[in-house]
Amino acid sequence: MKSKHKLLIALILSALALPLCGQDYHAESERLARLLDWHAGSVVAEIGAGAGQMTVDAAERVGPTGHVYTTEVSERKLEHLKELAAQEKFHNITVIKGSQAGTNLPHECCNSIYILNASRFRLQRADGYR
Repeated sequence: MKSKHKLLIALILSALALPLCGQDYHAESERLARLLDWHAGSVVAEIGAGAGQMTVDAAERVGPTGHVYTTEVSERKLEHLKELAAQEKFHNITVIKGSQAGTNLPHECCNSIYILNASRFRLQRADGYR
């Protein structure tokens, strides 16, 4: 399956994945890992990482030879994600400040990109239209 199709499928499924209050991040991570073929050495990205539960789980799944890019727009959440990565001693997590204009992920960085709870996002195009 082409990577563009995998990305589209992941975005759609992830948007529908955790609408319930009692979110089971480990189970969702397991489902995404199967769907997107995460394995040792995979490079994945999470857009809108929140408290970082999925980031940590993804980092464990891709292992030390893999990498996880995690993005957030909130300065407070960014600091928390940096502390979490250091506390858990993950050397395979890169925290990136996103914006309404874009994710700021490196170009063609990843095998897969996912967004959970996407309803809270409103990305704005560079020309000002939503």
